[in-house]
Amino acid sequence: MKESFFKKLEENQDKIVKKWVEFALSTYPSKAKEFFEKQKDPFLNPVGNVLKNELMEIYKGLLQPKAPEDLCFHVDPIVRVRAVQDFSPSSAVMIFWGLKDIVKEVLEIKDFDGSEWLEMDRFFRRIDQLCLLAFDIFMSCREKIWELKTKEVHANIRNILRHYQNQRKKDEGGS
Repeated sequence: MKESFFKKLEENQDKIVKKWVEFALSTYPSKAKEFFEKQKDPFLNPVGNVLKNELMEIYKGLLQPKAPEDLCFHVDPIVRVRAVQDFSPSSAVMIFWGLKDIVKEVLEIKDFDGSEWLEMDRFFRRIDQLCLLAFDIFMSCREKIWELKTKEVHANIRNILRHYQNQRKKDEGGS
């Protein structure tokens, strides 16, 4: 009897997640990628640390019979960092879609029987849902950033107007 697809995913977890982290790091400029890979101190390398820890937790969650509700808690820190960096929405969430190709590569998917294809399809649908979740989180973060920037601009305008009014009062009183 052939091993199930999910059993193969479990057995290859470390190898798949390692490649997934490498893929995620490859989306950064070469100097940053090099730093993230080499620096092991989590306080000096929060981005690399978050990727390694959270991608492992996300992967474990995807292997569960029913995707856990707390998956968003592991997706959020990754996407939140990417939202404040110079990533487009698609570039920010592509690291999650990349898991499909990594799984295909590591498991050498070629000659699956019908049940394995069904399990793979079920797993890949979970990845699709993960990507949609990541996109929603990314857009929420970007909306918050723009909201904060808008408030800052409004505060600056109020300060300029207040300064202008005070200067005008001085000019009128001093004339």
